[in-house]
Amino acid sequence: MVKALLLIYLIWGMNWVVMKTANTFFPPITFVAYRFLFGAVVLLSVWLWLRLPLPKKKYWPWIFLTGILQMGLNNIAAQTSMLTLGAGMVSVLNYSMPVFAAVMAHFLLGEKLTWRKGFGIILALAGMVVLMDVHAGGSITA
Repeated sequence: MVKALLLIYLIWGMNWVVMKTANTFFPPITFVAYRFLFGAVVLLSVWLWLRLPLPKKKYWPWIFLTGILQMGLNNIAAQTSMLTLGAGMVSVLNYSMPVFAAVMAHFLLGEKLTWRKGFGIILALAGMVVLMDVHAGGSITA
């Protein structure tokens, strides 16, 4: 199990380096389109092979909207941002989404922000500052 986890960590970590390198060969949106096209072909092949049922039609608009907003725009933004930022910075910012979602859930959804959650948010933000090497007089874009 540990070997499988290490392999996943390696693949996931190297994914950002590959995405950064791809910007030298493809425009960001084109590269995202190729990735999505390849992923769609693979997923549709698996879907056909396993003969899975389609979701109910009432869910199709939500599936489409989620795919465009959560997957498409997020990947386009990440790929485009790697034109000016490093792969490490972009990955840290991309994976910080749950921290900001927790804060927004408190204000927009009325979810209670407990001391434990608050401490976790502060700890996560402190970790992001360390990982992004933000310091007085420095620049987060360098």
